Amino acid sequence: KLNVSIPPNTYATIYLPGDKSTKYEIENSEVKYEGIENKFLKFSAPSGNYNLVVKNISEFIKSPMVSIPVIDPADSILYSPDSVRINIRQYSKNSEIRYTLDGSEPNKKSLRFSKPFTLKESAVIKAKVYRNNNDSGFTQTNRIVFVDSVKNGLNYKYYLGAWYKLPDFSKLVPQKSGKVFDINLDQFKVLDDKFGIIFNGKIEIKHEGLYTFYLSSNDGSKLWIDNKLVVNADDLHGFSGDSGQINLTAGKHIIQVYYFQAGGGKGLELQYKGPNTEKQVVPANVFFR
Repeated sequence: KLNVSIPPNTYATIYLPGDKSTKYEIENSEVKYEGIENKFLKFSAPSGNYNLVVKNISEFIKSPMVSIPVIDPADSILYSPDSVRINIRQYSKNSEIRYTLDGSEPNKKSLRFSKPFTLKESAVIKAKVYRNNNDSGFTQTNRIVFVDSVKNGLNYKYYLGAWYKLPDFSKLVPQKSGKVFDINLDQFKVLDDKFGIIFNGKIEIKHEGLYTFYLSSNDGSKLWIDNKLVVNADDLHGFSGDSGQINLTAGKHIIQVYYFQAGGGKGLELQYKGPNTEKQVVPANVFFR
């Protein structure tokens, strides 16, 4: 039996030893089964406390687990033409690190990490540790994004108020406004207990097709693209996500995200997936003012 406590304003991936024949019990419907990965059952869950039970797991945990690599630095937004030095560490004996820079899943034929290297362009770094007997650990992913300090970015407006749903911001006077590079709250040094934010600008789409956008927030939020409502998560709730789909042509499209916080925990994240685009946080280098 495993007792899991996930901090506020986060989603977590939970791995438990097992395969397709393994029986498990979950006491909360918010925990979602995602499938099998590396002889582990994979679950996802929002913030909260959960009890999970997995039966007959002894055969899956006979040997020590292979470590998960540590990539330095963590996810970063940097200004072009700067560069960044990348280091990858692991702690398993008789093991090596294989990695990729294009977001593809690493395998035993991928680049072998031997010493720190320098990046000058945006990359999705994925690294995995392989042990001599071909066992492998979980994949670690870090995103390094280089932006043009003049061209990239989004405009934002920040409002004060107490709401239970998104207000009509057009009738309100913003307390402040400015430019940011990403759609999240981490880039704001000071936030009030109760506030609202509008992000607006353009998003660049490289491949035409159907895109799914995932908007996670605490509390409410909405996403518009080309003035079409794509995701509606307008309500009081803990950190959780909603999604919507839209067909987009290659090129730039108007994007707007509205968000409000009614007190307590807070958070905001926008992800997408589409043609030749794995599910990921929308990177800062595709936003333009």
